[in-house]
Amino acid sequence: MSPSLRRTLVCAGQIAITFAAFAAANAFSVTFELENDVSILFPATAVSILACMYFGVWAAVGIILGTIATPWNASITPYQLMIAGLLSAAEGLIPYFVFRARRELTSDLRDMKSLAAFLIFGTIVNTACSAIIGNLLIVRHAPGVAIVWREVFVWWIADFVAALLIATPVLAFGGAFFRERGVVRASGAPWGGGAPEARTTPAAVPRTITNALQIVTVIILLGFAASFAIRTYLLNHEAYAGKQHEILVVCAIIDAIVFLILASAAAMLLFRISRPFAQLRGAIGAVREGEIVDPARIDGRYQEFQSIAETLAETSRDLRQREEQLKQQTEKAIRASRAQSEFLAKMSHELRTPLNSIIGFSDLLTEQEETITRAKRLAFLQNVGNSAKHLLALINDLLDIAKVESGKMQLRIEDVDLRLSIANTVASTQALFVRKHQEVAVETPDQPMIVHGDASRIEQILLNLLSNANKFSPAGDRITIRGDADESMWKIEVTDHGIGISANDQQRIFEEFEQVQTRGMPLAGTGLGLALARRFAEAHGGDISVVSALGAGAVFRVRLPRG
Repeated sequence: MSPSLRRTLVCAGQIAITFAAFAAANAFSVTFELENDVSILFPATAVSILACMYFGVWAAVGIILGTIATPWNASITPYQLMIAGLLSAAEGLIPYFVFRARRELTSDLRDMKSLAAFLIFGTIVNTACSAIIGNLLIVRHAPGVAIVWREVFVWWIADFVAALLIATPVLAFGGAFFRERGVVRASGAPWGGGAPEARTTPAAVPRTITNALQIVTVIILLGFAASFAIRTYLLNHEAYAGKQHEILVVCAIIDAIVFLILASAAAMLLFRISRPFAQLRGAIGAVREGEIVDPARIDGRYQEFQSIAETLAETSRDLRQREEQLKQQTEKAIRASRAQSEFLAKMSHELRTPLNSIIGFSDLLTEQEETITRAKRLAFLQNVGNSAKHLLALINDLLDIAKVESGKMQLRIEDVDLRLSIANTVASTQALFVRKHQEVAVETPDQPMIVHGDASRIEQILLNLLSNANKFSPAGDRITIRGDADESMWKIEVTDHGIGISANDQQRIFEEFEQVQTRGMPLAGTGLGLALARRFAEAHGGDISVVSALGAGAVFRVRLPRG
């Protein structure tokens, strides 16, 4: 079906629905005619307002046709029928155009501004204009009489009551009903280009309890006021002495509708408010138990409950996240405590070994002072000196690690050429390689390898790597130290062909007091060298890694940002 044909059929359907509803209500009103084509009960006004608010200008065609199809008497002229139809259509078109012109207004009366606008232009002004103009142009009067104000009052009060007690609650609370049945589109303007109800008020947004109570209160108060005015004025007016039954029936209908609205409001308070409160109590209990709250399970027909439900859901999520963070922090603290205990145990062992050596050889020198030979004394003193140097190196490494972890490590930043650092480190460790008949090959680029860093700490990194290569490589091996560029970083690689490192050990060796234990190779050193190397590299904004396999040697790679 083409869009134009579909549009035509929709408009025809709107006209037909409006015509049928208005004609039926108009014909019904004749039963309560008081005088001169004036009825005290005129529900057709509510049909006119609702049809125009939901269907737009096309509803006016159905209203005019409905008026022409149901004349109240045979003496009414076609001119009067047309005027009557236009007046009835105007009662619906006035609020329609007001709400369409003011885009901030919502036709389901979700705020006090929209409610006040509809009360003024949808129940008072439109019906008053219709009553005055209708009495002037349509109602039959005695010769020389232009307008009869009691008739104006009857016309106006009948239209006002219909607009107030039928159109207002349907607009306010029937929007969801009509949207579900396709009368009003869920997005965009209503069918027929009508009032911007769905455009300015999305169906997903619930109304507030305050707004609902405002609408109900206004309807009840004005409804009882209208019923009181009819009883007080019309029942005591001599012109309607023979119409008291009709007036009393209308008053009873008004009272019944008002009572029905009041009962519905009470039911709303008991069910639509007490039920969400019970659900909220359950949700609060779920939050207390650490469960996630689903806001969709809270009756969100009113905005206050939806806001509370969303807040509870957000709170429950935050609590779960904080609980998870607390759990992680607790586990981290436990691991830190365990690591601290292990650290202290390893440190005490590492400190005890050189101290025991120093104390043992010192005691031997003291006890054998008279009998010890000069060669043995020198050997003992050499052992004491080596143990003291080992102890000093261990203490210096521990102090360096403590400074880095506490953030108190101060780097003396300057422009450092890594080629010079490599040359200095190779020269300082030359004796180690000579002792094992190892060869160190240095490969660096021709251009300077400038970084902003602390020269002594960089050389300490390289010293630790070269010492490890010397220690774990066989005699006569070739060790290579190579400098190169890697994107925005300088890269230094130390390659050996020693015992290699297993995949399980490649992360562990960068922790404090961790050393590779290989059969046939004695453990030597403090186990802090690689840990310090990693921390110094990270302090310079770089990193350190290893590529290795058992029996295939190792390649240690240091990367530092270019200066």
